This record gives sequence, structure tokens and C-alpha cells, in this order.
Amino acid sequence: MMPRRLPETRLPFQFVPVGLTNRAARVAVLILALPVVLGACASVPAARIALPDLLAGAVREDRVAVGFGRDGQASLDGGTLTLRRGADRLELFRRVSRDKGSLSYTWALPATAQRPAGEVHADCRARRTELTAGIVAVTASPWTLTCDMAGAGAAWGQPSTAGRLMAVERSTASGTQDRLEGQYEVGDVTVRLESVHRFAGSGWPSRRPVGVVAMHQGRAVAAVALTDTEPVLIRAVGGSNEATRAIDAATQALLAVALMWDPGSAD
Repeated sequence: MMPRRLPETRLPFQFVPVGLTNRAARVAVLILALPVVLGACASVPAARIALPDLLAGAVREDRVAVGFGRDGQASLDGGTLTLRRGADRLELFRRVSRDKGSLSYTWALPATAQRPAGEVHADCRARRTELTAGIVAVTASPWTLTCDMAGAGAAWGQPSTAGRLMAVERSTASGTQDRLEGQYEVGDVTVRLESVHRFAGSGWPSRRPVGVVAMHQGRAVAAVALTDTEPVLIRAVGGSNEATRAIDAATQALLAVALMWDPGSAD
């Protein structure tokens, strides 16, 4: 949904070779700087998002390593997540911009003592329209994500139960943040989504969401961090059967939000 950029890495020194031509000097600088750059990139951890207190304790973190392409596959909770996605922007006379995104994923769930094997199929669409007059751009229709989840209840042994996700991202009245809010319903389980705009230990909020948290009955049950090149799921551990269902539902919704491409945010 949102682009994730690694922190910028700067060299801790400037090297000016003496007695070399300009081209030779540039080559020498690159050769000497390469180990420093590679080492710095390898040691830069992903910034951590600020989490609600209920998720700051016992949690499990899972990187969703589906890659960067239109098609991807990753292991998750002992099963296999397979996806296909796309995005495009249509501009009419440089005055109207229409962004469209699509995402479909299948999450194959293994059999456990509590449920048989099953599959969750997600079919998602995202839309946004902007109007431009000179240097002024106005959002005519905000970024809206809708998903139909077939077999959503398979996570707790009810494969015939489907799910429906709707999420909207709007700018605040001050124009300083693009906040996302949404709701996912699966049978009698309802999960609300809210964007996160702060990094852990930082008092300064970001304009774009750095993560999304999922709430069930006012309690945070899961979140996804969007600060790295691949999303990271952060989920509560243990709890009642109701809490487990809420976490499973939150996982399905957060995957859709995190894996959807957003062409309008690729600048």
C-alpha cells in the first residue's frame, strides 16, 4: 500500500586522492567507500513503530517475505501465502488522475488439532481520484480499499464463513497526515483498523502511515509494520478462543492493507 524506504546512509568521511586524475579519483573513492557502504546498509535495522501497550509485551513477529514483484509467495503460520497484485495510474488531460490497485492472495492453512486444513482467498481492489488545476491538487475520491475474503472462517474451522474488508485513507483537516481507518467483519468477529504515524521513541509523527494496528472490542490484537522493504506482522500471543479468532481475522485484513500496491504513493 505504502512505499517503504530505507534510511539514507552517509559516508563518515570524504577522501580526496592526491596526484590522480578526476576519473581515477572517483574510482578510488568508490573502491574505498564500497566496504563502508555495504557494511552500513547491512547494519541498519528497520525503524520500529510505536505500538499500543497491549502489544508491547508478549508478541510474535513474522516477516512476510513475498518479494517485490507482481507475483509472490511466502511461508506464514506453517502454511503458504501466494499473491498476485498490480497497480496503474490513468491521467486525463493532466487534470484528472485515477489510481487503481488490485490484489488477490490465497493463504493455505495447515491442519491443526483445532481445525482441518483450509484456504482463505482474498480479492481486493483499491481506487482513488485526484483533480489538478495548475499547481493545486484536490482529492476527489480518497484512497479506498475493499476486499472480499472467501473461506475467511477456515482459520477456526468454518470455511463457509466469508469476510468483508473496507478501509479508507483520508488527509486530516490540517493536511499534515494521511490517516487510514477500516473495518473487517468475519461472521460475528469485527476488527477495526487504524494507521500508526509514530516510530518507537519518537515524538514526531509522520505524514504517511508507518504501520497499521488492528483492534477488537477496544483492544489491540495485531499490527503490521510498514517501515521495512517487506511488511512485518506483530501479533499477540495466547488468549481465549475469541481472542484467537480476532487475531486470525486481523491477520487477514492486515495482509491485504500491507500487500496492496499504491501507485499514487510511488513518488
